[in-house]
Parts: sequence; C-alpha cells; structure tokens
Amino acid sequence: MKVTWSLRSLDRARDIADFIAADSPDAARTWLNNLFAKVRSQLRSPRSGRIVPEFGRSDLRELIYGNYRVIYRLGSTEVIVLTIRHSRRRMDPEELGH
Repeated sequence: MKVTWSLRSLDRARDIADFIAADSPDAARTWLNNLFAKVRSQLRSPRSGRIVPEFGRSDLRELIYGNYRVIYRLGSTEVIVLTIRHSRRRMDPEELGH
C-alpha cells in the first residue's frame, strides 16, 4: 500500500526536528530518519495501528513514535499520514481535515 504524507504532517515533522536541532542537529536527523523508517515499516500492515480514540472511526489510525502520535487515514489503495501530535497535546479535529 502506498504511503502519502500530507503537507501538514511534513510541516509537523520539520517543526519537531527543528526543535530537537536547537540542542542537537545529529539527534534531529536521527529522529527524522527513524520516524520515516518506523512509518514505512509499520504501515506495511496499516490496520495494525490503533483506532484514534477521540474519533472511534476505523479509517483513522495512529502509531506511536516516542512521545508522538502519527495519525493516518486508511484509503482503499493508500495510507495518508495526516498529522503528528505530541501525546500530551489534545487532538484538534481541524488537523485531520474535517
């Protein structure tokens, strides 16, 4: 299944990496590389992700990467990564394009 990253999700990944890079550019590169690797690996079986509890919809799933929730939507032929949220922040429905 094809994995597509929304502009919002890429912006979030960049913002998080920029925050990490303020202390350690190497750690930021590692974080980003590992994020993309985990998503690629885990989304080979996209239904293995947990249903996003705030919405309870079977097409909205998440995987956990460190302190972050990677929220994605299942399609018939692709998975769209919608956003990345720190696990302590409340989910904003606007981030999912609803």
